[in-house]
Amino acid sequence: MILILKEDVKGLGKKGEKVKVADGYGRNFLIPKGLAFEADAGALQQLQEKETIKADKQQREQQRAKRIAAELEGLTLIIKAKHGEGSRLFGSITNVHVADELKKQKGIEIDRKKIEIKETIKTLGPHDVVIRVYTDVSVKIHLDVQPE
Repeated sequence: MILILKEDVKGLGKKGEKVKVADGYGRNFLIPKGLAFEADAGALQQLQEKETIKADKQQREQQRAKRIAAELEGLTLIIKAKHGEGSRLFGSITNVHVADELKKQKGIEIDRKKIEIKETIKTLGPHDVVIRVYTDVSVKIHLDVQPE
C-alpha cells in the first residue's frame, strides 16, 4: 500500500513523503490515526506540485543568499566602542552589535543568529567574523573596532 504522510512518523518518514507500507499497518494504524492518507493519482500530482514549488522557493532563497554574500565579500565593518586601559573594551562586541552596524552602514539586514563570532571581541583592532547567509553559503567579513 502506498501512502502520503500527513505528519512525521518515526522510523517511516517525514511529513509529505510517499511511503510504501504493509496493507494492515496502513489501514489499521496510519490512516485511522490521521498520520497518512492513500496515495491516489490526484494526491500524487498534488505532492509533485508541492515538491516543485518547494524546490523553486529553495533555489530563489539560495540565489538571494549568494547575492548578499557577494555584497558582503571582503567587507570591512567599522564599529565604535568605549574602551579602557590597554585598548580593552568596556563589555564586548556581540553578534547583535554586528547585525545593527550592518543594517546601519550597509542597509543589509542579517539575523543575529547567523553571525558567528569565534572568540569574544574585547579589544580594539581588527577581528574576523563569519556570516552564514544560507545553509551552504557563508562569507567572512572583517571588523575594525575603533575607539569611540
